[in-house]
Amino acid sequence: MLVNLGLQDDVCPPETGFAMFEQLAGPKELLTYEGAGHDAGSYWAGARVQAFLAEHLSSVGGLVHA
Repeated sequence: MLVNLGLQDDVCPPETGFAMFEQLAGPKELLTYEGAGHDAGSYWAGARVQAFLAEHLSSVGGLVHA
């Protein structure tokens, strides 16, 4: 699980994201973005998210195109 949190998110406050992350079982990675809101750093993490999805979903009938 890859979780991105914008630390200035006024839609889904970061404390809820931290609480959710702590409850996740299995492999997980948390990326936080100071100054980012609900977009959770998508400008900086867009390529990283695409690579993560391509790696983890590539065996699902080729649905992800990087």
